[in-house]
Amino acid sequence: MKKLEYIASGGESGFMSPLLIGKRILSVMKDGVGMSKIVTSAPIDKQAQYINSTGGINFFSSLAPLEDVIVLYDDEADVCFPVAVQSGFTLPDAVCGQAYNASFFVSGTPTFNIASIVKTNCSWLSVTLTDTMVTFSGTPLITDAGTATVSFTLSNACGSAPFSQNFNVNTVPAQFVATTFISGDRLTEVEIANLSGTSGVVVTVTLDTLTNSNGGNLKVNGVIATVGNTYNVTLGVSGGTLNVEIDGITSRGSAILGHFTITAVSAGEIGILKTYQISKVF
Repeated sequence: MKKLEYIASGGESGFMSPLLIGKRILSVMKDGVGMSKIVTSAPIDKQAQYINSTGGINFFSSLAPLEDVIVLYDDEADVCFPVAVQSGFTLPDAVCGQAYNASFFVSGTPTFNIASIVKTNCSWLSVTLTDTMVTFSGTPLITDAGTATVSFTLSNACGSAPFSQNFNVNTVPAQFVATTFISGDRLTEVEIANLSGTSGVVVTVTLDTLTNSNGGNLKVNGVIATVGNTYNVTLGVSGGTLNVEIDGITSRGSAILGHFTITAVSAGEIGILKTYQISKVF
């Protein structure tokens, strides 16, 4: 058994020493007080983190100036720690049309290998191992919505660790968002009805109510609209739009009102804000 002493400068959360690389850490003390547990993942409370590949010792809180750290370690040569997946890691859910990125650290004695990668309902997902980190990345399409599973095996010279997790690939509900006002005067009103949701989804909008005591016109995308008309909007990364215009005539006290509702989507769900209305009193 050997001892390493470190005197803190103050403000750092840990330190590295080549003397600790690949060693079996027996105990870590700060100013004579032992840490509750030595872990390889991010430390919490009174834990000490040991990073085998760098000989790093890290703590949850920063060290005070001149704080004394004592590390007792086994100096046995060629100690091999079996590979292990980061404790508590869970793959987050993905969203169609949005870049996905997640990662976890691998503990144990390098060098690590990854093999037998199986991806179910997530062919878009890239799984890579770089040094001590496994990274998941990619961008799912609308056709990838649902439940996905990824599994593989990590290994090093003295052990292996399986990994298998499910995660959801979700869609963003299609709905109306804030309207963009373009122009207006005594007889006209022009605005853009904005839609948000998952890129690639086709949203069907129906003009379900049209009242017109004015005798003018309600236009959608430059064409005179009638009640019951439907409009298909393919959402892009920035959503989708309908250009809506009221062209009235001089008729004091009259009005035109158009009420639109999202009635269908090609995938996913319809959101809470599923209606849009434009009106003008003359």
